[in-house]
Amino acid sequence: MTLQTRHIFLIVAILVCLVFSVAMASYALYTNEEFGFPLDDPWIHLQFARNLSEYGSFSYYHNEMVTSGSTAPLYTLMLGAGFFVTRDEMMLSYVLGVAFFLAGIAYFFRIAEHLFPGKAGYAFLGTLLFALEPRLHWIALSGMETTLFILLSLASFLYYRIRKPVALGVATGLLVWTRPEAVILVGAILADILYAWWLQKKRRVGPDNPIAEYSWLLRGLAVLAIFGVAYAAFNLVLSGSVLPNTYAAKVKYYTSGGKDFPAEVFRYLTKGHLVVFSLISAAGILQTLISILRGRQSDGLVPLLFTVGLFFAYWIKLPYLYQNGRYLMPVLPFILILGLMGFDWILTKSRSALHLTSLNEKMMATIRMAFLVYAVVHFAYGVSQERMLYQDYCQYINSRQVKTGHWIREHLPAEAAVATHDVGALAYYSERRIVDMVGLVSPGMIERIGDLNALKEFLREQGATHLAVLRNWFEVVNANPLFQTDETTPEIMEVFAFDPEKIHFTTGEVAWLTSTGWMHLARGDVRQGGPMLERAVQLDPQSSRAHHHLGWAFMMAGQPERADEEFRTAIGIHPEYWLAHFSRAQLSLRRNQPEEALKRLEQLLELNPKMLTAHQTMAQIFAQQGDTARARISLETYRRELEQIEKP
Repeated sequence: MTLQTRHIFLIVAILVCLVFSVAMASYALYTNEEFGFPLDDPWIHLQFARNLSEYGSFSYYHNEMVTSGSTAPLYTLMLGAGFFVTRDEMMLSYVLGVAFFLAGIAYFFRIAEHLFPGKAGYAFLGTLLFALEPRLHWIALSGMETTLFILLSLASFLYYRIRKPVALGVATGLLVWTRPEAVILVGAILADILYAWWLQKKRRVGPDNPIAEYSWLLRGLAVLAIFGVAYAAFNLVLSGSVLPNTYAAKVKYYTSGGKDFPAEVFRYLTKGHLVVFSLISAAGILQTLISILRGRQSDGLVPLLFTVGLFFAYWIKLPYLYQNGRYLMPVLPFILILGLMGFDWILTKSRSALHLTSLNEKMMATIRMAFLVYAVVHFAYGVSQERMLYQDYCQYINSRQVKTGHWIREHLPAEAAVATHDVGALAYYSERRIVDMVGLVSPGMIERIGDLNALKEFLREQGATHLAVLRNWFEVVNANPLFQTDETTPEIMEVFAFDPEKIHFTTGEVAWLTSTGWMHLARGDVRQGGPMLERAVQLDPQSSRAHHHLGWAFMMAGQPERADEEFRTAIGIHPEYWLAHFSRAQLSLRRNQPEEALKRLEQLLELNPKMLTAHQTMAQIFAQQGDTARARISLETYRRELEQIEKP
């Protein structure tokens, strides 16, 4: 195989990858009519990077809030350098993410060539699978460091195999600066070395001192040590810990759960485009294990140990497979490597067992290529499907975090300090000081995670003036939002003025009971919803929302007195709870007391003239009474107020 042909193979794989990435980004842009990221975290890196370029400070607000809140300082530094070239955060992130992916293709191809000498076509088709892995396209366009981590992981594996100690040290050192999980790959390489040394010692083969064969690694380890010490010093100086704030914060926040994590990971690695390929990946794992059990070295040991190690690390510390499984994406190229090894092993064993003739060997080669071509087509189809998931995630983030960030910049004073659990887009677009409620960039919050009273005290200490929270993350009651995203969509983002004496956080259990009970009521199922809401009130009698929803349960169950009692309790806790006022009018209508309902609606509109449903309901009551003039006035007022709300 000539050098020119190898280059053609590589260029084709890179161009295929580039075309599919551009197609995915273009589809999202065309559908959403704006660029976006499918995650909030990219703006954390961008916020640090922008401040680094503008103020020369690794900080989260101007040159203040200096902290090691970026899990990937190397990627953040690259973004900071990129800001001197362009201020377009989207293009900068897209270009870097895809460029790392493309460079990773070159390393994957070289690894495949090294693993399968004399089988350039096989290496090429295997590389096409990597270039068409749908979830890698998703993450390459996500503004995250994942493709950089994958690139450096593949580089480390290659340099280890071809014995380039300095290059290995640099690659693994940069990998540590990209994500702390780098130590798992380093551990896998060291385990492979120790296993080979043990085999040599056991068999008494090789040099008298078996470890001497690996003396070439000492320079690589020395280089890695320099990078590691620098990384630890960087975090110690900024935040007083060896690892970034984000590590401790996420481990603390996600401390429970994970019972279904192994099953979720299994599905993640076997579903969709991997449903067939996972079988030959299993064969690659089996081949590796057989080799180990028989006391032989295996090319699959490092990929297998890294995959298993990353799985166990997250199962123990962060057992959640969310955001399209982005934390486990670095294992995908190694799963592909194991699959290629497994398929080659199956064919080799079949040829040996069946004593194939030269003709049949050609047929076997054809079968091998046909299977890989099928897999390539399957992966390509997977990318076309993934583009819709990518577009949907981007739309979700744009309509909540990004939209809220712009609203804060346009409506809150420059000196506002906004407390939030999603610190990315809100900080970047609001240009306001952020108080982090989950400790990613505020290490002082980490020890208080899970204690709502301690959270409120922390916000008071930090001088928070406003809250911006997703209702399903931190449910705030007893106060009206200044702004909220679409009420009809899941996970509503709300902005509140922060008044420690008024704001009330409900626990996760109460929030779940309240929202789930309300959902059952919306379906007309009082028997399911009622007990949930009663339990919510018992657990948190200071939740105006729980009392209000329970009032509706009683009203639907035909207990108007108890319903009115709950509505009045909700109003007593939260006097400006307009929905509770409106519900009292609804209760009067259910009791066939239209005049009482009108009286309550008029009182409500005196307090809140912009309550649209009150105007609309009054128009309906007047129309039913035959008072068309007053019905028309109420309806016109409703339409006028609605137009004011809908104005851009």
